[in-house]
Amino acid sequence: MRFSLRFETNLQSANDLVEVSVYGLPGSFEAKPGGPGVHSAEFELHDDQPLDLSLEVYFRSAGERVALSASMVNARGVDIHQSSKDFVLANVRHAVIPLGGQCTVRCPATNESRSGQNVCIECGTRRGTVKICC
Repeated sequence: MRFSLRFETNLQSANDLVEVSVYGLPGSFEAKPGGPGVHSAEFELHDDQPLDLSLEVYFRSAGERVALSASMVNARGVDIHQSSKDFVLANVRHAVIPLGGQCTVRCPATNESRSGQNVCIECGTRRGTVKICC
């Protein structure tokens, strides 16, 4: 099964851009854009392989990091989009969530988590927020 990661931004100023790192795959993903564009990578996973992903976003303009995590089954990828200098949205794509299956998203900074299908959580600082939906 192919698992794809995609980070996209349309911001022009390098100082407004974030740096994104994703861990928990058979390899890591890092995007440190210098301008607008798309950064992507693909990984090969076993079917129905449970995943525990960690996402870290560094807000350059604020000099602050935000970390989140997600646990899931049957995920096919994560689409990450930076829409402004202080907001990033990450959407987990699934093939099919098995009956009774769920995803768990967590914000380590607040110890908050949510489990279920189509759940989201926001985590951030005063100058940067990341929302992950699964």
